[in-house]
Amino acid sequence: MSDSEMAKALGLKYGTKVAQMRFKLGFSRHELRKIHIDSEELRKAINEGGETMAGFCRRRGIPLTRERIRQIASDSEIDVKNRTPLWFANKYGHPELGERAVVERLLAEKGRVPAAAAAIGLTERKFSCICRVHNIALPKNRPATMIGLTCSQCGIVFKRPKALVKWLKRRYPERKTCFCTLRCKGKWLGLRRF
Repeated sequence: MSDSEMAKALGLKYGTKVAQMRFKLGFSRHELRKIHIDSEELRKAINEGGETMAGFCRRRGIPLTRERIRQIASDSEIDVKNRTPLWFANKYGHPELGERAVVERLLAEKGRVPAAAAAIGLTERKFSCICRVHNIALPKNRPATMIGLTCSQCGIVFKRPKALVKWLKRRYPERKTCFCTLRCKGKWLGLRRF
């Protein structure tokens, strides 16, 4: 029976009162002392297997905290921060991405991160993370196509991205003006409205 169950049976509000009484009487939970964790299994799980320390305990039904598992790992000389590319690949459910050659080939075939990520069903962020742990330089995004516009106030020609101009035309179809700076927009509004 757990401390919280015993507290309910005794009519107490919290299980911590039961734990305090148990410790005062000299009773301890012996089942926690019997838990044996294989250090090699722990190393593989948290360095290569895609599991977190809390997930390691949860999946195996081990009633320990993440901090206690970290202490056990430290005693076994396991570096909990040394996560290999295979760890990330297993975490995201694609163990084949643990090999650098597979990731490079996928990037070469698809050309860019969004297309490569979509091909295997990952988000761009997750695929970029796998590329980073493999030390693969990500291809740069294509430069935006720029369009020359004439300022409605001062008459100079300035450039804006084509996608932005198209979006503004869709969003505000009645707008016929464009400005190079907010200062020009303010001057134009000051002359027209007041």
